[in-house]
Formats: sequence, C-alpha cells, structure tokens
Amino acid sequence: MDEQQIKHELTRVLASESFRSRKQMCNFLQFIVDETLEGRGRYLKQYTIAVHGLGKQEDFSPGENPLVRVEAGRLRKLLVDYYNTDGRNSSVRITLPKGSYQPEFQENVVDGKGFVERRREDRRAANVTRAYSEGMRVLLGFKLFSPSQQNSELYYLLVRDFTLLLNKFPFIKFLSASPNNTSNLSAHEYLKHIWDNYQADFLLKMDVEVLANRLSLKSLLLHAVTEEVVWGDTFDIHDAKSSKDMERVYQRLANDLFAIDSGVALRYWSQYIQSEASRSKEHNHALLYLSNSFMGYSARELQVALDYCNHRLAEHPHDTIAMQVYLYLSIQDMLYGYQILDRASERFVEVARTLIRLSPDSAESRLFFAFASFLQNDDQLCRSEIDKALVLNKYSAFNHFFASGLYYVLGDYPEADSAIDQAISMSHRHPDWYHLLCFIRDYRRQDYAAALEQARSIYIAWGGLLRALAYRKLEAEADVSREMRQINGQDFRVLDDDNELMTDIIEDNEFLHAMLRDMRSLLAGIRHQH
Repeated sequence: MDEQQIKHELTRVLASESFRSRKQMCNFLQFIVDETLEGRGRYLKQYTIAVHGLGKQEDFSPGENPLVRVEAGRLRKLLVDYYNTDGRNSSVRITLPKGSYQPEFQENVVDGKGFVERRREDRRAANVTRAYSEGMRVLLGFKLFSPSQQNSELYYLLVRDFTLLLNKFPFIKFLSASPNNTSNLSAHEYLKHIWDNYQADFLLKMDVEVLANRLSLKSLLLHAVTEEVVWGDTFDIHDAKSSKDMERVYQRLANDLFAIDSGVALRYWSQYIQSEASRSKEHNHALLYLSNSFMGYSARELQVALDYCNHRLAEHPHDTIAMQVYLYLSIQDMLYGYQILDRASERFVEVARTLIRLSPDSAESRLFFAFASFLQNDDQLCRSEIDKALVLNKYSAFNHFFASGLYYVLGDYPEADSAIDQAISMSHRHPDWYHLLCFIRDYRRQDYAAALEQARSIYIAWGGLLRALAYRKLEAEADVSREMRQINGQDFRVLDDDNELMTDIIEDNEFLHAMLRDMRSLLAGIRHQH
C-alpha cells in the first residue's frame, strides 16, 4: 500500500474527534506507524514504545508498569470506534492486531462494501433529518510542488499540524480527500467531484512549495457549488523548521477563514444557505442563527433564535451544537439587556453543565462552564475552566476575547489585558466590537486618549456612547454633546437601573461599577433633555 496514503490516513485519524484530545494516544499511534513505515515495526516492544514513543524514563520496566499494554488495548478500541464513525469512508484502515505492537494497513472494507459504494450510500442518505446540528464541511486539498525526500517530510508535518489545528475550531467538519486519481479533472469537474463524493461546501486548496528552508503557502477557498473564489492569500514562511513561524501562519489563516464571529467561510456559507432556501436543512439552522447574531439582533430576532434552540433541544437533548448556540445567544440576551429569558442565569448554568458532561474536551464547553461558575460565585472554578479552555484551543481569537471578558468581570485585569491583546493580534478580520474590551483596558488605565482611539474603531451604537465617555474625561463637552445627539434613540436598556442581572454580575467590581455609573450619567442627560 502507498506510504503517502497511509500518512494521509494517519493525519485524519489523529485529527478526529476520537483522538485529538488524547495526546498520549496520539503519540502512541504516531510512533508505531512511523516506526513501521521506516521498516522497524518488528522491533516494536513495550520498552521501546514507552521510552521513545511516550517519553518515559530509561529505567522504565514493562514488568512493573503495564502502561503500554493498557494503552495498546485502548488504542485498538479507539481505532475500531473511529472506523465505525468518522473513518467509515476512509480508503485505508489502520489496525493494531492483538498480541502485536506493529500496526497493519489495509483497504477499508465495511460489510463487504468498499469506499466508492459507501460514498454512494452516504450521498443517498445526505438529506435525512439528523439528530445533531451541523455546520459547513470543508475539504482540505494539499499539493506539494518540487517534491523530494526532505521536502516531503516538511510537507507531511505541515499537513498533519495544520489539520490538527483546524480541528480545534468548532462548528466545521474538516475532511481530507482520499488520494484517488483526480489529477486529470478540470477545476469545474473537481469541485463537482468533492460535492458529489463528500458533500463538502468548500475546498481549501493549499499549494505548498519548498525553496531551500523556506515555505511558500498559496491558499484558496472555493465554494463547491457556485465555484466562486471566496478568499485567497499567499504566506511565506522563512524558516520552515520554526514551529513558532508555522503556528503564526496557521492561526492567522484559521481565524481569517473559520472564526465563528468573523470568519470568511462561515459568513459566505450562511448567506448562501439563506439565499438558496432549498439547500437549507434543519440541522443547519442553529448555526445560521448564531452567524446572523454576530451582525446584531433586535429583541424580536433574538427571541426567534432562542425559541428555535429551545425547540431543537426539546427534540434532540444531546445536540451539543444547539446547546452552544443557545448559550451564546443567552449571553447576548444578557449583554443587550433584552431580558427575554426567564431564569436566565439558572437556565444558563443548567445547559452549561449538560454541555460540559457531553463535550468535556471542547474549549467552548469549558468557557461556557467558566461563565456558569462565575454566575454561581465560584470565581476559583471560573479561572480554572478558562485555563483549561485556552489549553484546549489557544489558537482561536474569539476564545481569547471570551476569556478577556471573563477576566474583566473577575477583576483579573492583567490577564484580561493580555487576553484581549492576544485576540486582536491573531487575525486582521476581528469584529469591531473586540475594541470594546480594548476601550475598557485603556479607560481603566486612565489613558482616555487611547480609549477614544479604540472607540473610534467601534461602529455599532456602543461606539458613540464610549466616545462620549472618553470625551467627558478629556473635558471636551462639545464632542460629548455631538456624540450623544447621534446615538439618541439607540437601545441601551442593558444599562437601566432595573437590570438586576447586570448589577449582580459586576457588584464586586469597583472599576466596572464606576464605569457603569458614568455611562448611566450620560444617558440620564439625554433623557433629561427630552
């Protein structure tokens, strides 16, 4: 069997939901596959795997420590589970026979059906109502130019590491193309091929050229149905062996394309799905509501979205994507001050607890549980969950933004400042409302000129209120009056005195209380004039 096919399959396995959060299991499988491909499979013994594969000390004793035997048993079960679920349509199957530590590689056949036949079955089943919400599907298409042994090794590491990073981002299913012979297909034929065979919404083309020790990465995102080029960019990595340089490019590309609040792909996908009603499926609706919410929801629009999520969860109580969307929308209800939800904080805690039980290895689950812990006055647990979330996915700008907001309400200002700085630096496409937290950072430091500059980058109604706040501190009352006239009539009900939830959230935070008083004073001036 072709070595490249096996390496592609290993990358898919390691990036799958079954494996990606199990670091030791990934190291185990990576080591035994690499050793076997290098021709050393017959020498794989417990000691070799423990010391060279799992990083144990050289005095490791297999007789006293059954670690390798236990992990091998778990690995066999995980591989079986993988090929019954995510790996069902893989063309290659990796197995670990009982009594051996040398993996075997074979064509993946299930119930006597090969790869092509199963693809046809899956296409026929594509429109069946699904119990779990889904988002878009993206096929990753890597191609290496100027191949050589050394270049192939760099290319393999790039494919593996970038695929693993992408799979940390929520609401998107990343697929790897099986190495079937499609090189003779035109661009039109290939896009049709990936839609017919994978139901992929997008193709992310990654053309890799290695020049000495430099990498040139030309990236294109194409929509499979319209064949439109949605996005394109070229990245030059001057030191291909520098993991930091590589990570910087990976996280920039991942956030620009796949961030839930501003990614190009999600925005295009949601607009296309809504414009083509016949292609809109029930299992897509939760993510459509979430995508639209980041553009700003009225109270009525948010009510409709929350009602949908409640209905969806009543029918499918284990739908973790619907849970996450519900929790995001609940936070928006709190931040807008609409007060749509009864028992908002209690219900938030209930759903967050269920989500963390069903999806403990998700960074988003951890952040929601962190906020739930804060609502229950458990600040220590809140901090612990933030730390866990950023370990699970440190590459998401939105996760750092979310963490920064939590740190601010906790009063952990250095951590909050660091997190928002990190979020801003990770992507050129971050939403304007990220600057709300930058404004808070500079306002707290009493650098009101810098705070004003941040407010000038905020285009939603809050920008005007925050600019007025900064102008007042700078004693520029004419500018205060101008800004307040322009935002007159905007909805700032979250700042109302009777918003008990907001008052409770910041009751122990002296700085945020003072800032809230300043904003209420500005709004009271408008109301007094009328």
